[in-house]
Amino acid sequence: MDKQSARSTGLRNRASLSIEDRAEFSHQIFLHVLPELEQADIISCFVSMRDEVSTAEILDWCFSHQKTVAVPKTLKHTLEFHVI
Repeated sequence: MDKQSARSTGLRNRASLSIEDRAEFSHQIFLHVLPELEQADIISCFVSMRDEVSTAEILDWCFSHQKTVAVPKTLKHTLEFHVI
């Protein structure tokens, strides 16, 4: 399978997740990264969109624990991080 086919298959599989499964996966990811979040002062995290797993729980936790959060933004062919 070439890269494009693999990407298309992955995106289709992700889009087919139920809301309940996506919420559970999102929570499990939060629990998995929580020990790292607790020790870090600056957190880099994407802001989830559409059918991606949700990063809301991670971001909410970071804000409530006064962590500095930087999110990526693509400008032309450059990836920049911005503190939110």
